[in-house]
Parts: sequence; C-alpha cells; structure tokens
Amino acid sequence: MKTRCWKYRLLTSLSLAAALLLRAHPAPSLPSTGGDFPLSLQTPGKVPERIILGFVSDPARSLAVTWRTSLAVETPRAEIAPAGPTADFQKDARSVPAATSKLDLAKGANAYHYRAIFEGLSPETTYAYRVGDGAVWSEWSHFRTASAASKPFRFLALGDAQDGLKSLWSRAVRGAYAHAPDARFILSVGDITSDGWDDARWSEFAYALGFIGTTMPFLATPGNHDLHRPPTDPEKGTVVGVQPTWRAHLTAPGNGPKGFETLRDTVWSLDYQGVRFLSLEANVYAEENFSESVKKLLYDAQPAWLEEQLKNNPNRWTVVIMHNPLYMVAKAVDFEELRKVFLPIFDRYHVDLVLAGHNHRYGRTPKLAGGRIVDPKAPGTVYTIMTSGPKTHVKNPQFDDLMAVTLDASQMYQVVDVGPDRLRYESWDVVGTLVDSFELRKDGAGRTEYASPGRPAAGK
Repeated sequence: MKTRCWKYRLLTSLSLAAALLLRAHPAPSLPSTGGDFPLSLQTPGKVPERIILGFVSDPARSLAVTWRTSLAVETPRAEIAPAGPTADFQKDARSVPAATSKLDLAKGANAYHYRAIFEGLSPETTYAYRVGDGAVWSEWSHFRTASAASKPFRFLALGDAQDGLKSLWSRAVRGAYAHAPDARFILSVGDITSDGWDDARWSEFAYALGFIGTTMPFLATPGNHDLHRPPTDPEKGTVVGVQPTWRAHLTAPGNGPKGFETLRDTVWSLDYQGVRFLSLEANVYAEENFSESVKKLLYDAQPAWLEEQLKNNPNRWTVVIMHNPLYMVAKAVDFEELRKVFLPIFDRYHVDLVLAGHNHRYGRTPKLAGGRIVDPKAPGTVYTIMTSGPKTHVKNPQFDDLMAVTLDASQMYQVVDVGPDRLRYESWDVVGTLVDSFELRKDGAGRTEYASPGRPAAGK
C-alpha cells in the first residue's frame, strides 16, 4: 500500500512539472506548407483529384491537364512555371484559367471537371504546375515538353485494362512506369473501363494511375466498352461516340476529319519527335451499333482523312493505334471489313507499326503486306495485339500462320524506343519477364528491315 502511494505521488509530481515546463516553454506552432496546404482542414470536396495530363496539338509547345472536384469551385485554374531546383520557381508562375463541365452521377450526385490548356511553352523544357481555385491547390508536379526536332524517345503502350482496374490493372500501369520512368507518355488502345458511362470505373482507373498521370501524359483511342451508354438511357443500344466521362478525364488532339465533333476524341493525329501517331475508330467496323449518321461519316470521311495524313507525313516513322485488330488471336470473330478498308492504305503508305487490343490475349506478326508474311527487308507493317488487364478470352487460331508470337493471356505492358534509324519494341509481363521483342531499322531512303531475336526467356 505504501509503495502504491509513493508511486502515485511521484507520477503526480512529474505531471505537474511537465505542465509547468510547457507553460514556460510552449511548443512552436507548426509551419504551413508554403501556403498551399495550411495545416488545417481544407474545404471538403474542393481538393483537386484525378489529375491527368494530355496532348492537344504541338507537344513541344502545349499540353493540357484535367482534374475534378466533388464541389463546384468559382475560379478553377492552373499555375505553371519553368521548374527549378529551389522553391523560387513559384515566383515566375502564371495563371491559366480552366473550363468547367458538370458531370451528373448516379442518385443525383454531381462532379465538376476542369480542363486547363498550357500554351506558348518552350520545347525540351521541364515545367512545374499545379491545379486548384486560388485557395485550395494540388501539389506541384512536373512534365517535360517534347523536342521540336526529331530526337530519340520512348513511350509506353498498354492493351485493354477494362476490369479489376484498382486491384489488378494497377500492376501493369505502375510496373510500366517503374520500368521506364523516362517514357514520354502512355498510349492506350482502349477499353479503359468495362462501362464507359460509369464514374465508379473511372474512379478505379484514376486510383490505379495515381500520380503517374500528373507527370506522364495519357493518350488513348476508345474501345467498344468505352462507348457504352448508361443502362437507363433510352438510346443505350446506339453508339454516337465516347461518353462524357471519357472526355472529362482524357484529352486528345481532336484534329480528325471535319464534322467529327462527336468523335473528336477517337480520330486524331499527333507528331512527336519524328513519329506520326494516328488514332482510328475501328469499333464501327466491329459489332458496335453506331448510329447511321455517325457510321456514314466514319465510312466516308475516315479512310480519306487517313490517306491524307499518310500522304503528307513529314515524319520518318508512322504508328497507328486502333482498338480492334486486323488479325484476331481470340474470340470466334473476324473483322474482315476492317481489313478491307485499312489494309490497302497501310500497305500503300508503308505504315511501320499498328497497335491494337480487344482480344485480351497477346499476339504479334512479323512484317506483313497484302495479308502475307514478307521478306524482312521488303515494305510491310508489324501488327501487335496487346492486353494489360486481368480479363482473358479463348484463343482463336485463325491467323496463327501470320503470327510471330502468340501468348496465353497475361498482364503485360510494352516499352517502345524510337530513334531516327531504329524502332525497338519490347513486351514485358508484370513480374518483369521480357516475353517478346523486335526491331525495325530504317535506312536513309526510309526503307525498313525487320529483325526479331525470337521470344526470350530471361527476365529484365
């Protein structure tokens, strides 16, 4: 009993001494973070989220950024300045106003999406930017503009994501970034979500992409699932273009055929350091039920636009992205009309590489022309079918004789290095095994030679 009382008196004395000490020497107040995020509660729902970079026109001199809040803000804007090694770069920041769009969600909820376009940028320059409303800001993030000249670079390419975006597709996009953090952008061949109208799916996509989207532009061509309308829409069975959720999150150059407003995010062209990238709407030739007006526009205008883009192409390399492949490796279907329309154009203008998806399996051809394998030094095109998500389809052996590589379904990503005289393509699975690769070597006259070491077994 005496021991317990002694311990009690000691603890009381120590507590009193500590209290007196704190009164005499109060703890210093915690600093703010430079005014960006004071250490107090932000206005709920006004903190920027889902920040994603995208291309609008000349990647050497412009870039766009999208973001959203769950509550509307009065003065959405971005700030941008050339990045520097100290915090002094903020003094040179200029403000760029953002356009607002309101997205109606389920059960009466709303979200507010914003897009700011940075123009007048300098080539080959690292910029710092942030987004917000003048009071509540995101963190500062960096991006680098392209060179105005033809210079070597690398990009990442991803096949269909579609399902398990947060839990499993995250392995692919984050693995790709970890493998090649110096890649200049990510290229997706569509089916980013399983239902393009569903904001919950886009939430998973944004979560999986994470900070990568704030520093590496994400460029895509839509897949058939990205065109899905809400089940409550009376016209749900008719396709007219991408859903508002797509346009709210992603940015595309929007420079396709005139009169293409509803599909400006689907058909576009981008020149990047010696490569012309072309996105085509291939879903219209597949099983999707496009409206007759849009179908006629695509059938009439898209092939002519593509031919014009290829005929007047000043770049050494040409890469086409489209969701549906010309040569299927899964599912018991064959898009014969797709080949009939585009194969002669690809052959005529010697397109170097066509990236596609849709199959949820992997396949790649050697160099083809006229639907046949040709000599490695002859004019021709390499076709790839990619996948990055967990979904799989049963193999279709119809075009096995045209394939250099076919693989059982695995989650993968592609790293593509491009220089004036060489294009190197590598396909990696998400545990770090190189599963396929090839090179295209281009001479001074623009002729290419195809070289493939076969399917390697070693990891990276």
